Amino acid sequence: MTTLGEKLREALDKGTLDAWDRHEEQIRKPQKEKQVNTKVRIVNNVMRETFNEVKHTPNMQIGDYIESLMARGFKKSSVTSVLYQLLRVGQIKRAEDGSVSVTQAEYAPLNNKRAKKKPDPRRKIVVVTRGKPKTAQGIAALKADSGLVGGTISTGMPQAFIPSQIVDQLTVLHARELYDYLKKIFGG
Repeated sequence: MTTLGEKLREALDKGTLDAWDRHEEQIRKPQKEKQVNTKVRIVNNVMRETFNEVKHTPNMQIGDYIESLMARGFKKSSVTSVLYQLLRVGQIKRAEDGSVSVTQAEYAPLNNKRAKKKPDPRRKIVVVTRGKPKTAQGIAALKADSGLVGGTISTGMPQAFIPSQIVDQLTVLHARELYDYLKKIFGG
């Protein structure tokens, strides 16, 4: 009977391991090529490309720029949005005839000036009403649990919360107000 060591030596002498390596290489090679071919195409910055398009081909209409950039693979909604953002911040300008041109030599990334500003302190608005106070409505009209069960003092155990007891006493309008209020609290 041959041992494992003898079989390995025999395989080495016959070149079996080299054949296995070649076979393994053939199996792995197509997978490596597929991985190289499926790399994600590098996408240019739509803001910069839109600015450069206006810079290199000035005095065209906005629709012409949109069509040109769509032909290069950009989305119509993105290009349209970018053109109007660049107009708003003043990096490009529109002439009286509707043609567009750049106002500066190079593209500058847009900064969100609104996010950097400190919020203005809000004034408190106090409403003073005159006359009789209005009776409570909606949730404010509900009474707190007094601990009484059937008119007598309970044993100290909290009374069970039964939502239907509250809802059954409400009018349709008050129930709708309660629903809207709870929806605002819990979302949805």
